[in-house]
Amino acid sequence: MHSRFWAIATVILLSIVSTPSAWPQLAQAAVEQTALPYSDAELRSVARAVLEVQRINNAYVPKLEAARTPEEEQGVVQAASREMNRAVEQSGMSVDRYREILIHAEQDSTLADRIRDHIRNTQ
Repeated sequence: MHSRFWAIATVILLSIVSTPSAWPQLAQAAVEQTALPYSDAELRSVARAVLEVQRINNAYVPKLEAARTPEEEQGVVQAASREMNRAVEQSGMSVDRYREILIHAEQDSTLADRIRDHIRNTQ
């Protein structure tokens, strides 16, 4: 059950931070632009979005676990993804910019630390 939880949580979270067509281009852009300046205001928006995306993910995991068919699972993932996208946009940024910053943060520990600091200050 525990491993199923994490598998489901990963599916939902990845539905927002990756799309097959955009991922390679965004990852390449993040690598090429290693000195991208992100303002504190932008990183505060990312922090708010991350917290809201996690909340949504946690709300949808039980629904995904309860799905009985692949079609039901897909419907839950799509609903979660729509809600996560809306949450990101309500935080004040585009989903593409959110993805870009998260991809860049995976490769830049200083940026990741800045985002974590904003998350701690937002909670």
